[in-house]
Amino acid sequence: FEDNSATQWGGGGVDAWSSQLWIEDCIFRGNQSETHGGGVNLGGCTGTVSGTLFASNVASGNGGAIRGHYSSFTLQNCTLVENAGQVGGGLFCGTQTHVDLAQTIVASSLNGAAIEGEPDGSVTLNCCNLVGNTGGDWVALAADWEGQDGNLSLEPKFCEPALGNYGLSELSPCAPANSGGCGQIGAYPVECAA
Repeated sequence: FEDNSATQWGGGGVDAWSSQLWIEDCIFRGNQSETHGGGVNLGGCTGTVSGTLFASNVASGNGGAIRGHYSSFTLQNCTLVENAGQVGGGLFCGTQTHVDLAQTIVASSLNGAAIEGEPDGSVTLNCCNLVGNTGGDWVALAADWEGQDGNLSLEPKFCEPALGNYGLSELSPCAPANSGGCGQIGAYPVECAA
């Protein structure tokens, strides 16, 4: 899903409502929304997003990469990088939304913190790397998870991010050999030498 846009409604790449959603091994790049969810906007949804890259998506409202509203879903082995949202550069948990993040990277948001949300939004994070986000990393909904359950804040050492290659170098702290028992963190495995 690349270079798409949404004007009146949210979800530059995908806008789903009252659905069970399963997204696996996809790329959302360069999408934009004039409202919420630069890459994906979910309302009243459950499901799983796994092995997926969200890069350079922009929302004029909340959730540069993903915004959930009255939803409950899992992000597993995803990479959210260089996204921008007014609030929540990577992820925004709207009203009554809960997201479980596991082995996921949220890095280098151009606007907004890594993860933000409404007061009744919530997250759990396990073996996640939040680093270099303009509005902060372990703040807002993510604040209580810093340093817990294998979570870290280290440069992920992507192979060639300037060329859109977000595979891991062999020295990456997100590589299975270096992740402290967390396995692969992020959407892509080791793809290059140091």
